[in-house]
Amino acid sequence: MVALGISLPGLITHIISFILLIIVLSAYFIPCIVALVRKHQHTVPIIIINILLGWTFVVWVVCVAWSFMPVKKA
Repeated sequence: MVALGISLPGLITHIISFILLIIVLSAYFIPCIVALVRKHQHTVPIIIINILLGWTFVVWVVCVAWSFMPVKKA
């Protein structure tokens, strides 16, 4: 691997960092995914609020709770 300019420990670090990034992003978008799968009547507001303010953990928890609220049947 040194011939390519990347050492093995450096490559492993990059792979682990990429996997952690995927895990963190997946966790961040849990409220959006749940709202979309459940066809929640407030899906768009949940997505917007989660994207803009979800980094504040408190709002993220609120979005998770909101996405799991009962869906009204039409």
